[in-house]
Amino acid sequence: MPIQMEYLESERIIHYTATDPWTIDQMDQYTKRAREIYDNASAPVYTVVDVSQAKSLPQGAMRGRANPEFTHPKAGALVIVGASVLVRTITGVVAKLANMNRVHFFENRDEAWTFVRAKIDEDKRETSPSR
Repeated sequence: MPIQMEYLESERIIHYTATDPWTIDQMDQYTKRAREIYDNASAPVYTVVDVSQAKSLPQGAMRGRANPEFTHPKAGALVIVGASVLVRTITGVVAKLANMNRVHFFENRDEAWTFVRAKIDEDKRETSPSR
């Protein structure tokens, strides 16, 4: 399947991988599961979407602004890896339509994962009791 989803890092990261060709309906298959993850989370859940093997977005991508990665109060940063200029542009428009400023783009996986792990560590420091 051109879209895969896995839940990683002690239930703090949703990781998607997309390869061409893919459809928005294939992505929607994971939306219910993602919403359940966010609903049950006690801390922000971050999303990493690896589109390094997908150079375009499917028709209907604008409706992605209703996905929980954009709208859920427990959604942390949305990290996009390997996005083409087209993917960056459309994702930026969707984020603006959703009034969401948590999208971050990275050229490679290592930079993306370093960023997400740093955000999780930051969350842990902010929620740990002061000594």
